[in-house]
Amino acid sequence: MTLAPIRSQILALADEGNAAFVARLIPGLDPSVTVGARNPALRRLATSLRRSRPDEAREFLAELPHGLHEENMLHAFLLGLEKEPEAAFEGVEAF
Repeated sequence: MTLAPIRSQILALADEGNAAFVARLIPGLDPSVTVGARNPALRRLATSLRRSRPDEAREFLAELPHGLHEENMLHAFLLGLEKEPEAAFEGVEAF
């Protein structure tokens, strides 16, 4: 399962103060589904996954739905790095 190592990387980026901030910004977001990882760190993680572990990134994109807000953000950042338009459109529709 690809989600476990990626989730552990996201959890390593956790910031409790930022989690509370994000929960206040997004109406209806259950505070228990956010760990507060900051977007720049998630973008770096997405870039790293695409460059060094593209197969793991593809598996992560296929494992839906995600349980954490930050996993959804990482998913979106990975889709944004997609070079092939058709693959990007298919990924967005699946997401």
